[in-house]
Amino acid sequence: MDYIIAFLVGGFICGIGQLILDLTTLTPGHVLVLLTVIGALAGGFGLYQPFLSFAKAGALVPVTGFGASIAKGSLLEAERTGIIGLFRREPVLSACLQGHLSSQGKAWQ
Repeated sequence: MDYIIAFLVGGFICGIGQLILDLTTLTPGHVLVLLTVIGALAGGFGLYQPFLSFAKAGALVPVTGFGASIAKGSLLEAERTGIIGLFRREPVLSACLQGHLSSQGKAWQ
């Protein structure tokens, strides 16, 4: 059943992206950024994790999952080092690593 749910949810997300491409004048780059930002916002507000628990890989594999993972990593890094820590030399690498590890249920110290 997990495979069917993942397939349907992932297909739905990709279908939305295709509809945006077909019905608007946005380029694929614009749609990529749009879906990444939507995922980041949903992840930042804590809405993506329940969706991810339901859809599993269907929500993780599309680019929205990448956006949510980056947002989660950024929030964890801000929690660990303070908001000023996000402006250090290596904040992007730190946030990416933190997001990747947290998506696997691990923590980085």
